[in-house]
Amino acid sequence: MKYTRNFNELTKNDAHIAGGKGASLGEMLQHHIPVPDGYVVTANTFDYFTRETDLIQEIDAILDTVDTKTIHTVEHASEKIQALIKHVEMPQDIADEVLVQYKNHNMEYVAVRSSATAEDGADHAWAGQLDSYLNTTEENLLEMVQSCWASLFTPRAIFYRFEKGLHSTHISVAVVIQKMVNSEKSGIAFSVHPVTEDYNQIIIEAGLGLGEAIVSGSVTPDSYVVTKEPLEIIDTNINTQNKALYRSSTKTEHGFNEWKDLSEAEANQQVLTKEQIIELSSIIITIENHYGFPCDIEWAFEDETFYIVQSRPITTLNKEAKIDQKKEKWVIAAGDFNTPFIKNYCTALGYANYKKKYGFIKSVGVLSRDGDSEYIVLLSTWEKAHESLKKIITNEPKYLENIIENIEISGADFNEWTKENFVFDILDKLNNKQLLNLLEIFIQKQSHLYTLGTVFSILDYGEYKFVENNLNKIINKNFKNKENCNQVFEVFTTPTSCSFEKEQELELLNLSKDIPDDFFDEYVSLDISKIKLNHSVFINELEKHTEKWAWLYYSYMGPAYSEKDFLNIIKDLTKQGVNYEERSRKHTDEINSIRKKREKYIQVIKPNEFEKSILNIAEKMVWAKPRRKDYQSKSYYHLSFLLKEIANRLNITLNQSFYCSLDMLKETLENNASIDIEKIETIKNLHIIIPSEDAEVFVYLGKEAEQFCKLEIQAKPVKDKNTTEIKGSTAYKGKVIGIVKIINKPQEMEKMEIGNILVSLATTPDIITAMKKAAAIITDKGGLTCHAAIVARELKIPTIVGTEIATQVLQDGDFVEVDADTGIIKIISK
Repeated sequence: MKYTRNFNELTKNDAHIAGGKGASLGEMLQHHIPVPDGYVVTANTFDYFTRETDLIQEIDAILDTVDTKTIHTVEHASEKIQALIKHVEMPQDIADEVLVQYKNHNMEYVAVRSSATAEDGADHAWAGQLDSYLNTTEENLLEMVQSCWASLFTPRAIFYRFEKGLHSTHISVAVVIQKMVNSEKSGIAFSVHPVTEDYNQIIIEAGLGLGEAIVSGSVTPDSYVVTKEPLEIIDTNINTQNKALYRSSTKTEHGFNEWKDLSEAEANQQVLTKEQIIELSSIIITIENHYGFPCDIEWAFEDETFYIVQSRPITTLNKEAKIDQKKEKWVIAAGDFNTPFIKNYCTALGYANYKKKYGFIKSVGVLSRDGDSEYIVLLSTWEKAHESLKKIITNEPKYLENIIENIEISGADFNEWTKENFVFDILDKLNNKQLLNLLEIFIQKQSHLYTLGTVFSILDYGEYKFVENNLNKIINKNFKNKENCNQVFEVFTTPTSCSFEKEQELELLNLSKDIPDDFFDEYVSLDISKIKLNHSVFINELEKHTEKWAWLYYSYMGPAYSEKDFLNIIKDLTKQGVNYEERSRKHTDEINSIRKKREKYIQVIKPNEFEKSILNIAEKMVWAKPRRKDYQSKSYYHLSFLLKEIANRLNITLNQSFYCSLDMLKETLENNASIDIEKIETIKNLHIIIPSEDAEVFVYLGKEAEQFCKLEIQAKPVKDKNTTEIKGSTAYKGKVIGIVKIINKPQEMEKMEIGNILVSLATTPDIITAMKKAAAIITDKGGLTCHAAIVARELKIPTIVGTEIATQVLQDGDFVEVDADTGIIKIISK
């Protein structure tokens, strides 16, 4: 068992082993925030300690005697439990590892801090409940660790536990051991003003010496108020500080610290200079931007360097007031490519329409700059929606199946509606009113498809993958060998229903099976009109195929596939030696094989009702994810015809029409007026769309949008672009080397050659032909059930997903090794 973890091994998701304090320090260090080096004695170690020393039963028995209304029972319980923990001998294996780590980190003085596993969360702040010991040395390190363990049961901590209803909850404690900053100056800061609750104001408190003086309330610190936008100091309050706490070479009543009197000049000086206040404020803004919520921060200053020694959520803010002030920060959640304004508008309308049904109206907005868009979320409401859906599905797994079924029903409904009401070649015959009416109905249909897709994608939010995690639990419980587990996972996440893409490919191969072997040698340029002279039957069938499937790879803004594009697919498949009979037989054999394997694995698992639903949902979920994107592609393909007709009537380009709201189109078409070209360009440059609580959709443009971005939207953290090794999750195993090609848009596919390594933010259906040429696929985003992973398993291409930084680190032409067995990409040469 490993008893300690270095800070650089921890993230914010490790609070269960490192406590809130330890996890936060690791998270900040990972994101280049200045944190003093150190390590954590994990909460698992404390649990092991109480088991090995037989203390756990005694502690529980003593806690059962506590009555918080009778204060002496709390004090007696505390005294007994702390004495037990402090005086029992620490197991030697724990002691050895704690001391070895101390030497490895080359630290003389350390701060030893308690870090409870329920600490520093948004709902429960244990600040001040547990103990910390500053300027600790190797000589008394183990004693201080046990004292931190014992502080989980101080009278105030026991009372807090009962007061917050946590007495029946398992709470453990980790211990942070961190290099001690010999602070010349120190203090605390709040990234949101805790009194006025102004989200554009930072407040910093600063004192001389060690921060314990301020935390304990022994001195009155300076205070500075700083605005975030613009970044400037608006208030300075200097207080007299007659004494300061400093490190001591000998132990005093304050530990290895001692109070020193300050001279009159020192006592009345401003602690931080203007430049230092601005520098610290920038660090505070970075921390808040990274976490996505207001933070309470402890800082220290030594040798002209600021260090952050702790960060936790501010738990005292009025959450309702925060929403009412419209001061919530929106964080960038995901990227989208070339997303038109009309689509964003449809999306917002969709959220509004389904507000009551899904209850997350305010969680999602859209930010669009220069034609490219990103989804932005209010993290608090997004997480609430996610947690709400998680609870519903845990209690009623068929709820997710209903969402999946609604995706299929909505898609089928859209198909029927377009067949009955949408004839491309008569759009020009409609008058303006009829055209607008068709567009309005279309928007409602499209927004329905988008909303269901968004509800579906919430289930994959963050690191929590409901179906994926539960499926892995079921598999790991029943199949011990890792190789077997991977195979079983693949079987249960491979759809047996035919995808649109597979259906199209088989039809294409079928119609091309009779073309001569030397066909592509004769028609190198793929001139359709020339080919038709000698192969009219084939080209007529190809034209019918194109009419049926042109939309499949359209995505958001096309272009739609032409006869030549489909002929290129045939050319690539022929070059790879693929034919209809072989591919059709192989597809049928694979489906039959998967079904047989499932039956076999189910006999081993013997699933209960919940497990049955997960096994059933897994396949449906993987099938539904690309299906919903297919329906969206089809809707945008149809939308382009509508907008093309509207653009012709308004004398604007098709691209410009994408950035016109429904209101703008109504105003111009109904009144035969001219469209505002300048406004279209403003929209294209920057716009933000946010649905409100009452289902109204707000659109911010121009300076208003710029101001909103500065104050409300947090930037993505900058990643390390100089690394030579990138890590991600294996979606399909294999090991290859090759040349990198970055492909995020259909227009970039021309550079893709067979055997290249395709690198993308997140693959989409419109780059599927490039994916089929790839020797391996790498993505920034996605999990084991994302689009890239699904395609990888179908095409048997080594794939690594969720790297976060691949598109930032790699460039076209880089030579890399993709080891999808381990999930590691190594850069061989650039």
